[in-house]
Amino acid sequence: MLEKSVARLLSPVGYAVIGAVVGAAALPVVRRGLRRAAVWTVRGVLAVQDQAKKVAAGAKSEWQGLVSEARAES
Repeated sequence: MLEKSVARLLSPVGYAVIGAVVGAAALPVVRRGLRRAAVWTVRGVLAVQDQAKKVAAGAKSEWQGLVSEARAES
């Protein structure tokens, strides 16, 4: 009965997370591999964030130029 209620609460992703946690706790090699994957993922997110900031700064600069030009013409 408990097993069926837990199965209804967890999605396949939940089972994967539980498996990863149990595997990480049980196997130091798996833990190192997961850490490397986590570091790689965070590095990728930071790179995307930096690129998004650059794009936003460029768009802001372009918008400010348009506003300045419109004010100068009116």
